[in-house]
Amino acid sequence: MEEHEVIFEEYLKSKGLLLTSQRRIIMDYVFLTHEHFDADSLLFEIQKNYKDVSRATVYRTLPLMINAGLIKKSEKIKDKECYEHIIGHPRHIHLVCLNCHKIIEVEESLELSELIRVISDQQNINVKDYTISVQGICNECKKN
Repeated sequence: MEEHEVIFEEYLKSKGLLLTSQRRIIMDYVFLTHEHFDADSLLFEIQKNYKDVSRATVYRTLPLMINAGLIKKSEKIKDKECYEHIIGHPRHIHLVCLNCHKIIEVEESLELSELIRVISDQQNINVKDYTISVQGICNECKKN
C-alpha cells in the first residue's frame, strides 16, 4: 500500500468514515497526475473510466484529502480553485502565465529557503507552510 493510501485510510477511520471505492478512485486519480488540477477537470478525467463517480463526491472528497494532509489548495486559475498533491512533492515556486494560465513549477532553491527562515525568525513566525507564486507571460505566449 502506498503512503498516501495509508494516510488517507487512517484519517478517514479517525473521522468514522470509510475509504469507499469512489473515494479510492478519486485518490488514485489525484496521485496519478503530477499537474495542478481543479475539481471539474479531475471529475472529467475520472468519468472517462468511472461514470458512477459523481461531482458531489469529488467536491466532498477533496476537503477530506486536504485535512488528511495529502493535497493542498494551490493557485486559483480562471476563478477555479486548483490543487496539488504534497506527499513526495518537494517545495517549489509556481510561475503562472497570465495569458494561457499554465503553471510551471520550479524547485525551491537553498537561498530562498534560507531567506524565508531569516524573515520568519525576524518576525517571530513559526512557518508551517507557504506558497510562492510569480505571475508573468510564458515564452509560448510571448511568441504569439
